[in-house]
Amino acid sequence: MGQRHQAYIVARVVPQGSTDGKAYYRSLGGWHHQWCYGSLPLLAADRFFALIKNPVNAAIIREELETAQGKYGRRGQKPDTHFPCHYALFLVACAFNIDLEKNYIQDGPLESYLLPATMGCWDGDNNDGLTILDITNPLKPSYAFVMGSETDADLGDEPCIAEDYLRAYYPNLGSNEGTERKKAGDKVKLELAAKFDSIPFLTEDMLAEAWPEEFGASKSSKRRRPAERKSVPKTIQETPVVSVDSSSIPALADLVVEPAVARSLELGNTDEIELLIPSKAPQIMNVLRAHNPFPDTGLPLLKVVLKQVFKNDTETLDLSGFSLSPNQLASVASEMKDARIIILSHSSVVTVEHVRALLTVKPEIDRLELLDTGVTNDAFSSLLKTDPDIFKCVSDVVHHHLVSSRHTNPGSFHVIASQAGSYVRYGGRGSGGNIQSIPIWTPAKIIQNLIDILKMLVTDDLASMEPTQSILIPAALSAGLRKPGTSWNDRTVPMVARNRGRVHHGGWMFLFNRANTPRGSAPGGTYAFVRLLTDKDCQAVDVFDLNGFLEEMKKEGRAPLPSTEAVKEFEDIVANRGKNQENTKKTKGSGTEGPPQTMEHIMRFLMAGMNMGGGSTDAPKSGVSLFDTDSATKFVLEFIAPNAEGNSQGPESMRGPRIVLAGN
Repeated sequence: MGQRHQAYIVARVVPQGSTDGKAYYRSLGGWHHQWCYGSLPLLAADRFFALIKNPVNAAIIREELETAQGKYGRRGQKPDTHFPCHYALFLVACAFNIDLEKNYIQDGPLESYLLPATMGCWDGDNNDGLTILDITNPLKPSYAFVMGSETDADLGDEPCIAEDYLRAYYPNLGSNEGTERKKAGDKVKLELAAKFDSIPFLTEDMLAEAWPEEFGASKSSKRRRPAERKSVPKTIQETPVVSVDSSSIPALADLVVEPAVARSLELGNTDEIELLIPSKAPQIMNVLRAHNPFPDTGLPLLKVVLKQVFKNDTETLDLSGFSLSPNQLASVASEMKDARIIILSHSSVVTVEHVRALLTVKPEIDRLELLDTGVTNDAFSSLLKTDPDIFKCVSDVVHHHLVSSRHTNPGSFHVIASQAGSYVRYGGRGSGGNIQSIPIWTPAKIIQNLIDILKMLVTDDLASMEPTQSILIPAALSAGLRKPGTSWNDRTVPMVARNRGRVHHGGWMFLFNRANTPRGSAPGGTYAFVRLLTDKDCQAVDVFDLNGFLEEMKKEGRAPLPSTEAVKEFEDIVANRGKNQENTKKTKGSGTEGPPQTMEHIMRFLMAGMNMGGGSTDAPKSGVSLFDTDSATKFVLEFIAPNAEGNSQGPESMRGPRIVLAGN
């Protein structure tokens, strides 16, 4: 039962053994969606493009793609791998299965719907075609939709543009006929399709590189579109490139930058270059980056130039590509007191000692970027395990380890959520709940992300039967700290939450047990912040409400704390003031399809009526109550399994619904 659709990511990758370095398109994996048709694939693709165009997310994708270059064979050739780009695939799953701005969640956990890169694009159960997304350049992606053989449209199995895919479902789209509601809906759909007019289109020849059996010359004529129905992409107006006359004479100021910098380094002061700094700061930075090792005599000039750069961006300290020593880095960072984002990427000399030196002089940072550095996955993992407190005032770290590996460090924050009386089990899960963790966090980020989760779990207008087992919790928990006013769809995703790992004595958790009520009833549940006590078998926990948790954060020296507005929003959600209606955005009348009522929804209504879930058939009181100590301890122990292993669903780094108590 369903209207099944698959989304695949592709990119140009140099195959292993290449003698000419030529890159070819290959599949990087896919995502299965049980109910995705009409305008829903377009909406999901639009959300995905917004995610990958975020500069932080784009940088992670570029590094992930770089690690795949020259590593795998082409389609059907060895060596191969199932999931070469975990992070990019996670963003696809988030884009297709969740939209917090529209109260939309598709049921089912991450590991149950991943499709391996070795899979043929039509090998899955498909009703409503494919979305294919090219991430070769995440800041300038390409796309194609492909109609499936079960659709009524005469489009064949060839790539088509967004508007043609829509018209397969709405042949009279924009005909100016029908009711006013229909006309308004048509307008919304056409505006959505128009967003794709400026996005490059993936041709069939490109897709044939990734799936030669499904596209290209070998395709049957029965699967081809009639000539008059060929999909024709809109012409994209490229920004004209202004040619530069190579014979033109550079400005005198440009000619003197390099010798002026050399003179400043020789003297160890900035006296002779100060007049150039306001207008030539970027050029001076580039000259300084080229010095490896970086001379101590260059520190005065670097600090002056950085202060000039800070006039345009008062929170970002960009030291990418610099070859500073740990002591030099500490000296520079200590003078940039307003810096909240520090970038150390693209420098092979940067090691964990640089991280230690930096966080010693500047412990509170919103984001630290460490892509393409000398900090290996093993070194970073070791730092997390041996010295987790060094990150207790760092909201986000951007490093390959955090999007590709398991997190088992003592400082992790876990979220355990379940549905009371749930009968649904996905992928062999032993429990009807979800456990996710992130290794680096601050109180401000945790409360922000818990607000995103709770908004969905306590709303009375959520078209999802099992949100606690959906991608909601890993998607929300993986989000980076956002500035006030930043939308959910524009978020950074600096790390990927994991559902397998170890909990540690003294570690923090957030518990939520969602009440089992029919859709439309007053939402409710039970919550608590808990800290695992240090007895051998973890037979007890400390229980805190929000205010108690924040007081403990102050005692631990964690910062930043959430804003007053965030605290009030959390309290309002827990108290169910206004029943969260200000966050409810129904799809009715929006011109886009709403999620259908699945058999799972029907079963839930039936079970609630027959009380098969074991709970009361009475609607719960409005609001969310606090776990007491005994019930919180019991709840935690249901999920913590000493010496246990998780199941084997999905790729290795995403296995298992259970967590293990460290030290057993």
